[in-house]
Amino acid sequence: MFPSTALPFANPPISPDSPEEKIKTNIVKLFTDFAKDGSTPKIWKPATKSTDIPYILINDQNQAKDGFMSEELQFWNMVYEDLAKK
Repeated sequence: MFPSTALPFANPPISPDSPEEKIKTNIVKLFTDFAKDGSTPKIWKPATKSTDIPYILINDQNQAKDGFMSEELQFWNMVYEDLAKK
């Protein structure tokens, strides 16, 4: 992303058609589009108070998914409920 001749091992050459390059290009586009005009991917679903939290898996192609960290969320909800009873 930031080439450096001083540390050639820190920036190994990446093939333009490699998955890494596609992911890098995708992330840069997501950030710059958002910074430019606040736009988000069309597949973005707003979060709700549901335990089935929607999220976007960012890779070479964005994928809309549900259930972000659902097991962890269930655990912390249980801890919160237990503490609220005391």
